[in-house]
Amino acid sequence: MLPINLGSILTLQSGKTPRKKFLDFKGKKYTYKAVESISNKISRYIVNLGIKPGDRIAIMMGNSPEFIFALNAIFKSGAVAVPINTFLKQFEVAYILNNCEAKILFTTKQYEEVVSTTLKNTKHIEKILSFSPDMEINNCIDIYKHTEQITDKPLNLEIDPNDLALIIYTSGTTGEPKGAMLSHANIYSCVSITSTLYPMAGKDRFLLFLPMFHIYSLAVSILWPTFLGA
Repeated sequence: MLPINLGSILTLQSGKTPRKKFLDFKGKKYTYKAVESISNKISRYIVNLGIKPGDRIAIMMGNSPEFIFALNAIFKSGAVAVPINTFLKQFEVAYILNNCEAKILFTTKQYEEVVSTTLKNTKHIEKILSFSPDMEINNCIDIYKHTEQITDKPLNLEIDPNDLALIIYTSGTTGEPKGAMLSHANIYSCVSITSTLYPMAGKDRFLLFLPMFHIYSLAVSILWPTFLGA
């Protein structure tokens, strides 16, 4: 059965195997329950900021657990995730942020310089949510600090599977980047079909080394293992 939205995949697996290891990053391990809890807190926080279903939220981060926290939080809130290619130049990042009309940008200290410069040429960004506590940018919020006291219960939002979930931009090699618009059902179908083609299961491990902002990595290396409970 198709979940309410892609964020529900994590919720379902967390309910089945809450103590099972989900992520292992540079020696730090996260269970399904831990990732679900963090993602739920963030989803509630961005809704409290005024984000509504269909609003665009960009992610500019390297491969990390925080990318997965932000991605699931966006899905759970009903907003639309817009992963940004971290290899793009500042004017290209600004174009994407303006084109999709992103209201929030998730980022980290690593991208402080490019974000700071890019913001001067963007029209719609209202808040910067950082997983690094020491960023010095106007309207930048330490997301961990501001979600400490928020409940980790999942949001109970009615989201149609055909609602927009993700916008993936092309690299723009032959012109300006183009945004491919994918619904919750589009991506879920890809994950579900992949599961029927390859005999992987919850006991298996996935090595993620491709950039998380890429659709293949996002669908096959993040959402598929979550779907399997791997």
